[in-house]
Amino acid sequence: MAMYHKDKPVRDCPTLLTQMQEFWATTLNNSEKLFVIGTRLVTHDTHIWDPIANFKGELCWVSPDVTEARAWALEHDLKFVEYAKTFKEFLDRYESEPSNL
Repeated sequence: MAMYHKDKPVRDCPTLLTQMQEFWATTLNNSEKLFVIGTRLVTHDTHIWDPIANFKGELCWVSPDVTEARAWALEHDLKFVEYAKTFKEFLDRYESEPSNL
């Protein structure tokens, strides 16, 4: 696995990690919505955020403060939705939408 470090040196199982990153990008490309819950935008984690920057679906953010995320999404021309401010609010809304059941 990668170390918790800005440059993320990979010491163990680099092939497996590359496959997981490719799976993430492929899965995202085949998705209509992505829910980001309780996550801070750390743009130097390119293995996560580069595929999201190219996402064509709705980027649904769950956080009390979406300022940074919204600015980043606009910069990348993403369909940004401030979905909820808390996890509880997310659950209530998600469960009440028929398209999610």
